[in-house]
Amino acid sequence: MAGACTVEPGSVRGPCKSDSDCPDDGVPCTKEVCAEDGFCDRVAQELPVGDKGCDDPNPCTEDVCQQGACAHLPRDVFVSDSNPCTTDACVEGVATYTEVPDGTPCGLNDALQCVGGKCACTSAQECGQSTECLKFECASAQCKSTSLEQGTFVDGKDPGDCLKRVCDGANVVITVPDITDAPADAATGNCIKKGCDDAGNVVDEPDPADVPVDDNNPCTTEGCNGGVPMDHVPVSDGTPCGNGPMCGAVPGGGFQTTPHDACVGGACTGQSPVSCVLYACNASGDACLSTCGGVADCIAGTYCDNVTNLCAPLAGIGAPCANQGQCGMGTFCVDGYCCNTTCADSCQRCNVPNNEGVCSAIPNGQDPDGECPGQDACNGLGGCAKPSGALCGSPLDCLSGFCEDGVCCGTTCPGACTSCNLPNSVGTCTPVDANAQPAGCSGTKACNGAGSCLGLNGQSCAANNECLSGFCGDGVCCNNACAGTCARCDLAGNVGTCTNVPAGQQVSGCNTTMACDGNNACKKSNGLACSVSTECVSGFCPSEGGSQKYCCDTACSGTCQSCAGAKTTVGVNGVCAMIKTNTDPDNECAGTCMGNGTGCCDGMGGCL
Repeated sequence: MAGACTVEPGSVRGPCKSDSDCPDDGVPCTKEVCAEDGFCDRVAQELPVGDKGCDDPNPCTEDVCQQGACAHLPRDVFVSDSNPCTTDACVEGVATYTEVPDGTPCGLNDALQCVGGKCACTSAQECGQSTECLKFECASAQCKSTSLEQGTFVDGKDPGDCLKRVCDGANVVITVPDITDAPADAATGNCIKKGCDDAGNVVDEPDPADVPVDDNNPCTTEGCNGGVPMDHVPVSDGTPCGNGPMCGAVPGGGFQTTPHDACVGGACTGQSPVSCVLYACNASGDACLSTCGGVADCIAGTYCDNVTNLCAPLAGIGAPCANQGQCGMGTFCVDGYCCNTTCADSCQRCNVPNNEGVCSAIPNGQDPDGECPGQDACNGLGGCAKPSGALCGSPLDCLSGFCEDGVCCGTTCPGACTSCNLPNSVGTCTPVDANAQPAGCSGTKACNGAGSCLGLNGQSCAANNECLSGFCGDGVCCNNACAGTCARCDLAGNVGTCTNVPAGQQVSGCNTTMACDGNNACKKSNGLACSVSTECVSGFCPSEGGSQKYCCDTACSGTCQSCAGAKTTVGVNGVCAMIKTNTDPDNECAGTCMGNGTGCCDGMGGCL
């Protein structure tokens, strides 16, 4: 006022306006208040109910406020230490625990006695009944109990069910999954073993050690691939098998080596012999020598050059000749060359390319001298053999080395659905006609025309390639892919033929309120709410006079009939029944009855 700041009498000058503006000082026996001058002040107060701010915490004192400060007043109350072998009391504000006389009963059912102020035991049985997860013991005359940790294994369970019994940490035995408790696998040779999943279920797992039984064929292998058996898989062509390399004398003179038998197309096949030319066999009899140390290392008619350590022909061997006079001592003019022998045995010549002058077997398939009967030819071993297509009794009869289906065959011809003696292809391994059932592929199977034996429609299967039709559905070979929720190939009476599931039946794929309609579609079952007839398996969704409609077992079009259970004497939605007596919910009846002013149904499908 008048240019100066003036405080009017009675005005608030301090920072607070109410008690809530004053901060608590933390002293439980005071209360902060806002004084009339606007400044915070403290006043003494009693402890609020439940406030433990003054607790010391001595059970033998009463904690109160006196003149704004905490006070601890002695009191005489009973204070228990939970020891049955002491008498508990408060004396002048101090808790005291006095031992009871020795021999005082204590413990469970007073089965123990107090000794020196403690409940003493002599055996674990006095302390309590132990369980699988709670163990009692008497140690140093004191009862102790131990709860086994959560997950501790306990006995008492059948093995091989992927489960185990353990403690739950609260002294209760529970059963939990155990991935180590797999059952024994009785089946062998299927690349599968039994195992456990994390949920305690028995499952099949790949077992690379569970290989199929060995067929004792050195040219095939048996193994597992991701749990799938790999039976009789051919090894790489050229893998050694059968007889090892051999070296021996050739009839008529000279030596030749036969390489190690080798696998070809999964069969152990003999190899064509190779001449040692001028050399003899080594000491082990499995290979030709390539150098010499004396005349014994060379064939007859040659000598060992002690400078080069190589075998060389005597004069004239290997030189062209027209008569015997052109060849030197110990040589013979045979087939136009001075030869080391007379080379008189069948299927041998002295003019074999790259081996002129040394009597050698004529290569397989050739017969330049017409020594073999009919269409036969030399077999490369100094004998005759038959061409492909000729009758045979063993592989040795054939130039190819393969005798299949009673004829010489150009290759091996494995399986029931291939043959080497089919008309127009005798001697060539050819697939048997599709749908044929030769020995080894009959009954439930037939040939597919490509050499495989596959299941007929209706036979059990796991994949399309097991079926002659090319379709495996619902666990059986099927005539087509059998698509659709309500079409199956395993229906009784039609196994192997894709057939629509009969109307009204429920299958996986239709939910629990729907069923198949007989035309490979899921539709609503009787009793479900509907709008049009095409929604229902029965094909009926009768009108209800403006009320909710339901899929019905019939057209339900008669007077005083309904498929709504609330209207009928049956009381079930979806069942066409008579409308209740003395009611007419759909206004179908004329006139009046029963004094209700309108017509009504008679409960038998007519109007009263």
